[in-house]
Amino acid sequence: MASSPGKSPATAESSLSTPPPESPSKPKHDSSNFKYVLSLLPLRKHSPVHLFPCIIETYTHLLHSQPTLTMPLAAISSLISLLRHSPPSTTSETLSLLSHHSSILKSSVRNPIALSAGTDLFQRYIVSTLQSPSSSNTDTQSTQDFKTIRDQLVANGEQFVARAQEARGTIAKIGVRFVDDG
Repeated sequence: MASSPGKSPATAESSLSTPPPESPSKPKHDSSNFKYVLSLLPLRKHSPVHLFPCIIETYTHLLHSQPTLTMPLAAISSLISLLRHSPPSTTSETLSLLSHHSSILKSSVRNPIALSAGTDLFQRYIVSTLQSPSSSNTDTQSTQDFKTIRDQLVANGEQFVARAQEARGTIAKIGVRFVDDG
C-alpha cells in the first residue's frame, strides 16, 4: 500500500478507517429523529390489495363457474374484479397494479397466448381511456375525480365482457353456415 508523502503508513491507514469529525451544523442522525421526521412526511399508505383474493384464484373460479367464458374474458373479468376491490389511487399505480397482476396470471398457465390477448387488450383500453381529454384534470379534487374515472372503467369493462359473451353466440350462428362437417 502506498502512503501519502509526509504521513507514515499507520497514520494514512487510520485516517481512512475513522470517520471525519462531525460538523456542528449537521444534525445527528438517530432512529428517534428519523421516525419523527418520517411521521411528518405525507406518505401514501399501502393499499389493502392484499385483502383481494389471489388473482389466479379469481381467474380459475370464473372459468369453473362459467364454462362458456373464454380465457381472455376470464382474465379481463379478473382484472376488473381487482380494480373493483382496490382503492382508487393514481394512474401510475393503477397501471402498475394491472401490469403486475397480468404477469402473475400469464405465468400461472402453460400457454399464456389467449390469456395475454385478454390482459393486453384490457390494459390498452385502460391506457387509452386514461389518456383521453375527458380524464385529464388539474382540479384539486383529483383523487375524487380519479375514483369516478376508475368506477367508470370498471363499469365499461363489465359491459365489454357482457357484450363479448353475447357476440360469441352471434358469431357462432353466422359462422356455422361456412363450416362443413368432415
